[in-house]
Amino acid sequence: MHICFLSNGYGEDRSAAAIAKALMGRCPDITISGAPLITVGGDYIKYGIPVLTEGQIPPSGGFPTMSAAGFIKDIPYTFRHIRYYKTLRAHRDCIDCVVVVGDLFLLFLAYLAFKKNIIHLSLPKSDFNHPHFKLEEWLFKKFARRVLTRDAHTAETLKLHGVDALFLGNPIMDELAPRGLKLGDSPMVGILPGSRDEAYANFARILAALERIPESACYVCALAPSLEPERMAEYVKVNGWVLESAVLKKGRNAVRLVKDGFEDIVASSDVLIGLAGTANEQAAGCGKPVVSFAGTGPQTTVKRMKDQERMLGGAVRYVKDSPADIAAEVSMLLKNPDERERRGRIGIERMGRPGASARMAEFLQKEFNIPC
Repeated sequence: MHICFLSNGYGEDRSAAAIAKALMGRCPDITISGAPLITVGGDYIKYGIPVLTEGQIPPSGGFPTMSAAGFIKDIPYTFRHIRYYKTLRAHRDCIDCVVVVGDLFLLFLAYLAFKKNIIHLSLPKSDFNHPHFKLEEWLFKKFARRVLTRDAHTAETLKLHGVDALFLGNPIMDELAPRGLKLGDSPMVGILPGSRDEAYANFARILAALERIPESACYVCALAPSLEPERMAEYVKVNGWVLESAVLKKGRNAVRLVKDGFEDIVASSDVLIGLAGTANEQAAGCGKPVVSFAGTGPQTTVKRMKDQERMLGGAVRYVKDSPADIAAEVSMLLKNPDERERRGRIGIERMGRPGASARMAEFLQKEFNIPC
C-alpha cells in the first residue's frame, strides 16, 4: 500500500512528516511519500521519506490574499500549481490513499488529482477565529472522507453541520522536548522573529521594544534554519547593536542568537516575543505566554496577528506596534507569574496535548485498513 502526504507550508510539512514517521513505525511494510507544494520537503527527507515534488516559496510568501500586490506577484506562480497537479496525477495509479495537511486549496488539488481515499488534516483554520462558511463545509464533505481539525471546538462545530470531523490533537506539538541547552539565567525572554525574509526587519522592531523593558532579563533569539546571524546583525547595526560571538550587544542589553535551539528557548523562557506563525502556536501550546504585534510582510499583518490571538484565546496577546506598549506588556508579564500561568493554561487547552502524531497514525491505519 502506498500513502502520499500532501502539504503546503513549513508547519504543514513538519506535521505531515511527523504523522508519516509514526505511521511507518506502526506499519513498516507500507510505502509512504511526501508531496510538498511550497518547500523542498526537508522535513520529509529528514525521516527518509521520498518526495515526489519540489516546491518553492511564492513571491507573496505564501499569503497571496493579504495584499493586492502579493496576489499579482503570485500569478506567474500559478504554473507551479499546474505542474504540481500534473505530478500528482502522474502518480495516481500507484497511490492508494492520500493525506492532505493544509488548506482547502490543497484539498481541491488532491481531489482533482486522485478523487479517492482522501483524509484532510485542516491546520490553517479554526472556528475560534474564522467560522467555516457553508461552501467550505460542503467542499469538506465532497472532497474528503474524513476531516481532522486543529482543535476540539472546530471539530464539534463541523460535526453539527454534517461534516465527518474529528479532533485528535495537533501534531505540531509533538517532538518539542528540550535538549538541555544552557541558555542563561531566569528571568528569560525568548524571541521568535519568524522564518521568512520579513523576520530580519521584524527582529529590528523587537529589539527596539526590548530596549525599553525596565526589568533585567536574559534575552535569547530562536533562529530558524533559513535565517543568518550576520544578516540579523546588519539589520540592527544602524541602531547601535554589535555582534560578538553570536551575541548582539548594546549597552546593558545582550541578545544571544541560537540556531537549532527552539525547544530549549521555549522551555526556558518566562515570556516570549513572537512574530511567527507555527512557532508562536507551539510556544503557547507549551504553556508560555507570547506577546505579538504587527510587523512587516504578509505573515505579520495586523489581521493575521489578531486572528492568531483569537484562535489561541489570548495565550498569544497582540499589542499595538509601539515599542513602549510592547515593552509594557512584557514587563507586566515578567512581574506577574499568575498571569503568565493563566495564559499558559489557555494555550495548552487550545493546542491540545502532545502525542497527536501517534494518535493520527493509529487512526489512519484503521481508516485505510492498513495491514501491519
